[in-house]
Amino acid sequence: MIGQRLKDGYLFGDTFTTADALLYVMVRWVRDSGLKIPDRLIAYEERVEARPAVQRALCAEGLA
Repeated sequence: MIGQRLKDGYLFGDTFTTADALLYVMVRWVRDSGLKIPDRLIAYEERVEARPAVQRALCAEGLA
């Protein structure tokens, strides 16, 4: 179900929301734990991570 929503954009279409920020963190945790995640979630993580504000936050937290 979530995979269908994420095929091209964010959870609620083209608008990035707080729910997307939370899902991004969860996807990172799963990936960092070494578990396999579906390609669609990998693409979603990459889309979110490409956002300038996300890049700034990752750098500020020493995670980039």
